[in-house]
Amino acid sequence: DNPLAAEAMAMFFAVLGSSAGNLALTMGAMGGVFIAGGIAPRYIDLLRR
Repeated sequence: DNPLAAEAMAMFFAVLGSSAGNLALTMGAMGGVFIAGGIAPRYIDLLRR
């Protein structure tokens, strides 16, 4: 409901996705990347964007 918080979360997941993509390319991950922890299930809709 807070626009600033929503923007911060969007930026966090953009950086997370970018970092995961870079790591996958660097490590040659052929089977994908697994994101574990408590944040991913709580904000699955934001993560899928």
